[in-house]
Amino acid sequence: MVSPDPSLNFGLATVTSENGIIEPQECNTLDVAISNAGGATANVVNAVLSSSTPGVTIAQANSGYPAIPSGESRTNDTDYEVGTDGTIACGAVASFTHTVTYQGAGAPTVLNFNLPIGQPAATNYTFASETGASAPVGVTFVAGSQDDDSIVTVTLPASFNFSIYGTPLTQLRADTNGVLIFNAGSATSTATNGGLPVSAYSAPALFALWDDLDMSTTVVSGGGIYTQVNGTAPNRTFDIQWRARRWQNGAATPTIPSMDFTVRLHETNNRIELFYATVTGNGGGGSGASATIGVQGAGTGSVFTLFSNGTASVSIGSKITATRAPAICTVGPGTCGALPNNVFANGFE
Repeated sequence: MVSPDPSLNFGLATVTSENGIIEPQECNTLDVAISNAGGATANVVNAVLSSSTPGVTIAQANSGYPAIPSGESRTNDTDYEVGTDGTIACGAVASFTHTVTYQGAGAPTVLNFNLPIGQPAATNYTFASETGASAPVGVTFVAGSQDDDSIVTVTLPASFNFSIYGTPLTQLRADTNGVLIFNAGSATSTATNGGLPVSAYSAPALFALWDDLDMSTTVVSGGGIYTQVNGTAPNRTFDIQWRARRWQNGAATPTIPSMDFTVRLHETNNRIELFYATVTGNGGGGSGASATIGVQGAGTGSVFTLFSNGTASVSIGSKITATRAPAICTVGPGTCGALPNNVFANGFE
């Protein structure tokens, strides 16, 4: 049921100065549209813009609005002016509060919104492959990983600065079936692989070689998951190695791994590398012919990158690198009130 009074909502925030984005050390103008979902016109509309984000100031914070009829939207009469200093990071998010007053019940209304600093980072990862790489070897055994269809907790290096899809890594789990799960409160091992995204892994997940793998002591000699930390902070790498065999019914005696591969996480620059030392397979599946390789941000949606699924796409010495294009910023000449000759940061006088 539509309210008989005005009901104001945030519509759209538009940076109206030259390139249409906010970057460090700039003074930008901003329009903020307000829509009215109520049953009456909002009259005598005024608003104040503020921000609690460090490095962001509002040089021109007040504006009136035209009357906003029911079912319509309007933008501010006076441009807001938003200044940023050199301390705000490219790729950061600026948070704004828009406090709106008007005649009628429900006033004032507080509308919150965010804007990115710079051109945002790419949503999805891209993969690049090469051959002839030497695979790193893990040293520290991950408890519980000499098993079939199990999830184990992987202990992270202290204060390891790594992000997946822009989110800092706080917790890491591994599926014995060749999958890393990031920041998951819980996870269930899944032996049946397929295309992405896959709902069985709701948190971000890296599919290094997702297949029906077995690392039980009765099946694999020296199997399991092993880790190794290299270098010094803030430029360390963290390796997670699987030593496995594809599952076979009634394996008689343990044999050497037929699937040996390693994930390397790079601190600070967030690069991911996949190394393949042995992918001969057993009972089929050689070179990843029965496996899935890729990465996903969630169990549903479009945030994922599939490298291969059911395709012989890797061999001994293969290396796959996964990266996301970073945010891009052009630093301006100064924030609002600090610009020479009354020139806006984007070149307007």
